[in-house]
Amino acid sequence: MNSKKILGYIFIVIAVVLALATIALIPQLMEILAALKDNSNSYETGYSVGYIAYLIIQISITIILWRVGIRWTKRS
Repeated sequence: MNSKKILGYIFIVIAVVLALATIALIPQLMEILAALKDNSNSYETGYSVGYIAYLIIQISITIILWRVGIRWTKRS
């Protein structure tokens, strides 16, 4: 087993953990979207936008790690 294959498996494990964390944060996301819909002050709006940006970045990293992990663990 070469180092690329080992890193591929590690990336897949990290991607699965991040995916589970994202799924666990869905209820909080719904609350934030509901709060954003209401008339809110600038603090709540900034918090909501930052949280949504964080989730987009987390989902992007998860997808990238998954794709790289799958590519690196394929048979030669």
